Amino acid sequence: MNYKWFILISGFTFVSLSGQVGINTQFPQGTFHVDGNSDNAANQTTSMQNNDFLIKSDGKVGMGTDDPTAKLHIKSENIGNAFRLADGTEGDGKLLSTINLNGDVIWKNRTLTKTVLEDGNGFSGPVNTNLAYVSRKVTLEPGKWIIKTNLVLSVKGTSSEYTDGSVNKGFYARFCWADYNGTSYSSSTDALSGNIISGLFVLRYGVATGLTIINNSSAISKTYYLTTLVPTFWGGFDQTLSWYNIGAGLWNETSIIVLPAN
Repeated sequence: MNYKWFILISGFTFVSLSGQVGINTQFPQGTFHVDGNSDNAANQTTSMQNNDFLIKSDGKVGMGTDDPTAKLHIKSENIGNAFRLADGTEGDGKLLSTINLNGDVIWKNRTLTKTVLEDGNGFSGPVNTNLAYVSRKVTLEPGKWIIKTNLVLSVKGTSSEYTDGSVNKGFYARFCWADYNGTSYSSSTDALSGNIISGLFVLRYGVATGLTIINNSSAISKTYYLTTLVPTFWGGFDQTLSWYNIGAGLWNETSIIVLPAN
């Protein structure tokens, strides 16, 4: 047999029905149900749920909804009225961000677009060198990023820029964003897609371009380094030749821009 108890305490109606507790409502929809405006009915409407707080038997909590689908489900008909965290870090335009592996959060300034500037005088080692740093690096906070790389290619001859090229001999240049362990570089495992930045070198110049998606899934900022990869040569190109300041600031066309992707 089911029982109902109605108790009036300081203007509140307390109801227990088959293990369900309702405050200000005779129609509890969960284990614990508070009707803030005391306007509920047997058949709940959306407007009736707007002022409700409810805990279901599976532990899900609803605010503004009698049917929460997550551990905490907040529903509001008014934009900007569902959630507020005022912990001293709040501010216009900030994003809510985790600060540790435990999931603690604060408000942080929105990450801005980054321009990757020259770090040194470029790389002038042999063209066929693998995983050599080319003087461009970027430090990225946790999250996903898109790196747009545009790299001018030039090769050094005997003492200056290479001028003996033709369309019949050259190479297919490759580069990648790499991790550095203090001793050597390795192609970054944080790259989700597009970590082969490539382009043709023929005649006298070339351009390598690419879009790389990086996911820094750690809890701290990480630095990524642009490095060479061994090219594919054709037409008897002299593989002992060297890069002519690859990655250097003297090539104004070289541009590397990073944008937040989440």
